Amino acid sequence: MSAPESAEEAQRWLTFAQQDLLEAEALMTREEAIPRHACWFAQQAAEKALKAALVLEDIEFPFGMTRCVAEPAPRRLAGEGRAPASC
Repeated sequence: MSAPESAEEAQRWLTFAQQDLLEAEALMTREEAIPRHACWFAQQAAEKALKAALVLEDIEFPFGMTRCVAEPAPRRLAGEGRAPASC
């Protein structure tokens, strides 16, 4: 992917992240708010922001599997780490 394409794709992920964060904040303003629903949107926002950073750094990630890249990089790069079975 070219640098301009990467920047555009990263911006797309950041837009999604911002929308999810706005939704989390909006949910918490409701009197009948369910905190776990707001937490889910906040977690989704964090994953999408992480995906934006990975795209900018040209690091591939499995679609829908952001949590699998959370293993510390030195172990992963040395080939010592293994993805959890859920990945």
